[in-house]
Amino acid sequence: MNVFDVQTMCKLDEAAIENDLIPGKILMERAGCEAGKVIIDYLKNIEPSLIRRILIVCGSGNNGGDGFVISRYLTGRCDDEIVVYTMDGTTHMKSSDAAFHASLIPESVTVDDVQNYNPQFGDVTVDCLLGTGFNGPLKESYRTIIQKINSSAGRIISIDIPSGLNGNDGTFDDCAVKADLTVSIAYPKIGLFKNDGPSYSGVLKNVDIGIRDRNNESLLDAVFMDDIRAMMPDISLDTHKNRRGTVLAVGGSELYGGAIFLSAISALRAGAGLCRVVTPDDRVTNHELSLIIRHIKGNNGCFTEHDLEQISNDIQHADSIVLGPGIGSDGRSVKFVSRMLMLDKKMVVDADALNAVSVDPSIWRTGGIRVLTPHPGEMKRLLTAFGLEEYQHEERPVQALKLAEVTDSVVVLKGFRTVIAAADGRFRVNTSGNSNLATAGSGDCLAGVAAAFLNHFEYAYDAATAAVFVHGLAGELSPHGCGTIGDDLPELIAKACRMVRR
Repeated sequence: MNVFDVQTMCKLDEAAIENDLIPGKILMERAGCEAGKVIIDYLKNIEPSLIRRILIVCGSGNNGGDGFVISRYLTGRCDDEIVVYTMDGTTHMKSSDAAFHASLIPESVTVDDVQNYNPQFGDVTVDCLLGTGFNGPLKESYRTIIQKINSSAGRIISIDIPSGLNGNDGTFDDCAVKADLTVSIAYPKIGLFKNDGPSYSGVLKNVDIGIRDRNNESLLDAVFMDDIRAMMPDISLDTHKNRRGTVLAVGGSELYGGAIFLSAISALRAGAGLCRVVTPDDRVTNHELSLIIRHIKGNNGCFTEHDLEQISNDIQHADSIVLGPGIGSDGRSVKFVSRMLMLDKKMVVDADALNAVSVDPSIWRTGGIRVLTPHPGEMKRLLTAFGLEEYQHEERPVQALKLAEVTDSVVVLKGFRTVIAAADGRFRVNTSGNSNLATAGSGDCLAGVAAAFLNHFEYAYDAATAAVFVHGLAGELSPHGCGTIGDDLPELIAKACRMVRR
């Protein structure tokens, strides 16, 4: 999805009204209704007993008008009490479109002065104070209400941009709303991805209200649900398991036996037709029966370079390979990784296989398509190994792009707002995911999804992008919250795949 600065977005908005003859009140209606849909979906994943009221805090401009529409949309669609708080009442709006929608607020919605905003436990606050047009220091009245919003014990949802945040550079002068969810309107603004933007916007969703981009140059390629749906290949009704691809998952050790099984079952849940697991550890016995398991014997629980001959038949029948989860740091495994990297196979290189490359970068080979999936610590070691220390303090996209260039691969730099970079200089920023994914085994699951998608997509860059988004969406779908564990994710990955394929 295209990302623009505030000035471009204002021009696009004006063009939609003046050239496309879409009245401003209609655009506001669309924005509020579409944001309302996202809010309802978001609230479904919150324990109902923890939702007491929905408090919509509205400014006197267009952002406040969006809030008035949201109040009307939510009425009758959720059972919670809805209260609208206004800065200047509903009769002194700066925007005529906002004033129009203020007149349509249902009688069942309580309208009160913002001075009486006093959130309690279980209240969900919808921030519609200041839009992307805001710039500069806050008035005292706005500073006070933003501080109240941030001190609330409930969830905080910002519409278009967290109030107080600069839409161009992601900074703020005094304070800004720190949202759990931000619903951007039409196109996300570049400030949501810079400086404090990511941490203050929380989970990021975008809604389409019919404003065309008019071929303006995008400042960033951000990945949202609609982008993934557009690129996901269809699965034909007459397909069979071999057409859906065979994944070979190579990993595990005496110390870390479960990681490779998380990768393998995630590959199946992401649509792989068949998955084989090769591991030197025979202690994991409670695996899914759909997996084909080969245990390498006699190596004291780790891989050695001589094991390649034993698994040559499995390699031959693999369409893609996951290499690395749980292999461990034994010196013998470095030689094994070295030989595996010589294969002309599509390969996801993860975890301890990345660490093996960091120990000895001379073993790196690009015999086939490669997707590297480092977390920040692994990235730091890889940058050092390849003589790129000077980029360790650069922004994440720069780091990912340099490693992709040097290794001639697709690099997935994991973390909040995961970066997917290609060797040709393109990069994307993912918007799905939340803190539920900060758990052991999460990255192993992502590697399995990526391996499955390498067999479904024409281009590895798109496959990696879709895998990252689906993995992030799985975290959002978890009913366990921060109690989510790696074992939960394969089932959630299957659910996420269904959502993006429909």
